[in-house]
Amino acid sequence: GIVVSDDKTKVRRVEPLPEKWDPLPRTVYAKGVPEDDTHEVLTEFFEKFGPVAKVMKRNWMGKGPNGERRFKPSCYVEFEKDEDAKKFLETEVEYNSVKLQTMSKEAHMA
Repeated sequence: GIVVSDDKTKVRRVEPLPEKWDPLPRTVYAKGVPEDDTHEVLTEFFEKFGPVAKVMKRNWMGKGPNGERRFKPSCYVEFEKDEDAKKFLETEVEYNSVKLQTMSKEAHMA
């Protein structure tokens, strides 16, 4: 939250921002999700493993034949906590009866 000064001319944070904010330890890569599932559907699925900060669908470079955006059958999932990402990676995960290939985002980017 924030606090407003007595003269109502300044605001400051109650808690300071963290010195270093790094989403990498809590972000995972998952391959095997349907290309046409929405962010909302994917978020609902991944929230079974812990609160999700965001889901980032991966897309092909360039557009489809009709100029549409084409998504890959994979995504990055940023959990709110590092430990939820770790727990997810230790679990064999199936999505619509398809075993997902999973790894940390860091490993996927290497």
